[in-house]
Amino acid sequence: MNQSVTIVTGFFALGDTTRSNDWYFEHGKLVLAVNSNMIIYTDHECYDKIKTIRESFGFANKTHFIVKEMHDHELYKFKEMIDKNRYGDPLYVDTRNTSKYFILVSSKFEMLKISTEVNPFKSTHFIWLDFGIKNTKHSKPGMIEKIIENISNKFKCCYIHYRSINFMKNYSNWHHYFQCGIAGNVLSGDINHINQIYQLFTKKFEHIVNLGYGRAEEQIITEVERENPDLFDFYAGDYYGVLSNYINITNDIDCILNHFVSNARIDNNSKYAYKICRQIEESLNLGLLILNEYQLMKYYDEYFISSWYFNQPKCVEILKSLSNDMNKSERLCQIFEININHYTSNFDFIINLLPHSNKVKVTKNLDNQEINKLTGSSRVFIYTQNNKITGSYLLVNNPVIRPTKYFKDFGYGTIVD
Repeated sequence: MNQSVTIVTGFFALGDTTRSNDWYFEHGKLVLAVNSNMIIYTDHECYDKIKTIRESFGFANKTHFIVKEMHDHELYKFKEMIDKNRYGDPLYVDTRNTSKYFILVSSKFEMLKISTEVNPFKSTHFIWLDFGIKNTKHSKPGMIEKIIENISNKFKCCYIHYRSINFMKNYSNWHHYFQCGIAGNVLSGDINHINQIYQLFTKKFEHIVNLGYGRAEEQIITEVERENPDLFDFYAGDYYGVLSNYINITNDIDCILNHFVSNARIDNNSKYAYKICRQIEESLNLGLLILNEYQLMKYYDEYFISSWYFNQPKCVEILKSLSNDMNKSERLCQIFEININHYTSNFDFIINLLPHSNKVKVTKNLDNQEINKLTGSSRVFIYTQNNKITGSYLLVNNPVIRPTKYFKDFGYGTIVD
């Protein structure tokens, strides 16, 4: 086991949530059973129980407890203000997302920071794991150990739902309702990045609460990430795969394609869309992920577009892979044909980049030399039966190419007056 990593986790008896302490003690065993250095935060009420469970696995010498009460957390000073912000709001009439719960989940950044200072095991990297993470669907024994061996230096987290800066500016929507962004279940990084994120998160937390908002730590850390992307690494998934997808994407592909990659593409953030498509590709190549035909076409579609804008040479490789898969799968060809209207008309984000967008002129002659002139002033959509597409041809001429040799001769279209 990597001795340079310390797990940080914690449980406090809030007394106002829907789940009992015993539920957490049982689900906490997935984390407590890990043969790793561990710092555990808890209160006096729960200390003996958690200590007994951890020692039952034989890891007392790898465990450091920090016992404190809820009111000892730095952010607890905002409880009165949070209560006032939420008073009379029906959205907060539940027994889980209470003010104390909001403070506790937001305090994990403080607990990580304190752990880097106390640092009883002289670790260089730390990973926060929610105490009840066993409850997530794809969490299994052995996953945490693999993550520890593949820890990231930057602050790494699971991005579930991509959000644009403009979306997050609407605080009455973004912070009032539960809008998912980055999951807070698994957070890791080296000492330097953890301390930087703690400072940024704490400042953002205070800003949001002072404005009268604040529902969960997830909206806050998502906002911090979008404002400080160089400090972060991220992977994609749903809550189900916060553990399983840390190293390679193995689950939650529909969520990833629809809620992260597509949203990043719509926001013209090709860098983020490309990053996740690369992760999908790596998992496919390793045999860790299997896509059905609809998912595969969606993946190729998004990967091609993001590569055009972010890493153009990759377009050629993606096009060849798509052609190879279509040669092998009649069903993939059928899906392509069924959705051809999407491919020819649903790229509004590209059309908006063109100088003119009121009409499309379609020309059948793909070899016409006029194509070079057309592409000098605007983007061109290519739908071609031409199998001799070269890298230079692709990079110069268009953002979207579809190999349609099995179907109709769509020719190409360009926006004209």
